[in-house]
Amino acid sequence: MAESIAKTILRASPSPASLFQMVLIGMLASVTFGTIDALNFLLIEGPMEAFWRKTGLLDEKTIPLVNGGTAAAISIFLALYIEEYLHARYAMFKHPAIDAVGIILGTCLVILGYKLYLRHKAKKAAAAAAATNA
Repeated sequence: MAESIAKTILRASPSPASLFQMVLIGMLASVTFGTIDALNFLLIEGPMEAFWRKTGLLDEKTIPLVNGGTAAAISIFLALYIEEYLHARYAMFKHPAIDAVGIILGTCLVILGYKLYLRHKAKKAAAAAAATNA
C-alpha cells in the first residue's frame, strides 16, 4: 500500500509543500465524512429506531440495516457535496488510506465532543443538586 501511495505521489510530482496541502485537503474531506456519519448515528439512530419499533414495520434485525443505510446515505450525500466544493477550489490528493484515517479521526472527534458534553452535563447536574441541598 505504501508503494501505491509513493507511485501516485511520484506521478503527480508536486512540490513537498503543495503535496502536504493536497493531502490535508483530502484528509479534511474524509474527516468531514467521518464526523457527519458519526453525528448521524449519534443523533438520528435513537429516534429512528423508536419510530420503526412503534410502527412495527421492521424487526430487530432490519432496524439497524435501515438506520445504517439511511445514515450512510445522508453522510455520503453531504460529504460528497462538501468534497466537490473543496475540489473546485483546491487541489486534493485522494487515496483510500487517507479516507480511512480521516473517517476514523472524524468519528473520534464526535466521540470526544460527546464525552465532553456528557461531562459538562454531569457537572451542571451535580452543581444544581448541590444548590438545592444547600
